[in-house]
Amino acid sequence: MQISLNDTEVERLKFGPLKWYSHKGDRYPGLRVAVTKTAKTWYLSKRDPRTGKTRSIKLGRFPAMTRDMAWQEAEIKAARIDNVLGREAAVGKGQQVSL
Repeated sequence: MQISLNDTEVERLKFGPLKWYSHKGDRYPGLRVAVTKTAKTWYLSKRDPRTGKTRSIKLGRFPAMTRDMAWQEAEIKAARIDNVLGREAAVGKGQQVSL
């Protein structure tokens, strides 16, 4: 479901069975929040260009991590993943590269 992903809207989300929310619009691509019975957790969805599969990377829990903090962390992790994928391509397939 798409909502305006701001701290006020996330605070209003009711706890319950697992539901995923993403930002309506293109300002925060890949940023999602999962709401369960006990927690609201920020995730980054990032496509792995090698496999074509989407990876979900846990960023942190709301309200300890605000939307802006989650977005900053998402940008850092996305850049790190892109950097590793670039190094893997340069090194060659089958060799491990650490994050």
